[in-house]
Amino acid sequence: TRFEPYPKLGHTRIPER
Repeated sequence: TRFEPYPKLGHTRIPER
C-alpha cells in the first residue's frame, strides 16, 4: 500500500510520491 489515507489526529502518514 503506497498511498495510504491520513489516519486520525496524532499520527500523520505522508504517501510516497
